[in-house]
Amino acid sequence: MKFIDKHTALLVIDVQERLVPAIFEKDRMLLNTLKSIKAAKALEVPVVYTEQYPKGLGITMAELREDLGDSPVYEKTAFSCCGSKGFLKFLKTHKIKKLILTGIETHVCVFQTAVDLIEKDFEVIVLADAVSSRTEMDRKFALKNLREMGASVTTFECLFMAYLKDSKHPSFKDISNILKM
Repeated sequence: MKFIDKHTALLVIDVQERLVPAIFEKDRMLLNTLKSIKAAKALEVPVVYTEQYPKGLGITMAELREDLGDSPVYEKTAFSCCGSKGFLKFLKTHKIKKLILTGIETHVCVFQTAVDLIEKDFEVIVLADAVSSRTEMDRKFALKNLREMGASVTTFECLFMAYLKDSKHPSFKDISNILKM
């Protein structure tokens, strides 16, 4: 499994008002995406997010916007976030080499973003409990294919607890409280 380091960022993909209602296990995906944002902020991991054609699909869900705060947002029409103007420049400017992916849909925008990032030599970690699609089957096969293509697929808790390594870590209490949400 790939771990968080100083070259890591969290990417929240297209968790938007008109997309989320049709998503399989949307409550799980929303909660774990929110936990991921809170944990990343607590550990000073940069957070960036995207919105797929917000004029038609709405903006990012209110449940996430407060915690996203002033994180950069990139509008896009391409399914891959790499097709969004300024996104790759942000990664280069911040020396990001590893991305943690959350959001929707696993088999479209998450998948195509991961594929493009892997092809560009980024390390990709997909949080299986913080991504989803309209159908369970699309989500399941996208995660399987991503793993086969070289992405690490894990869960929110596994990734962030692996980063802490020890209950004596200065951020353990913060992360532990986020886990209990």
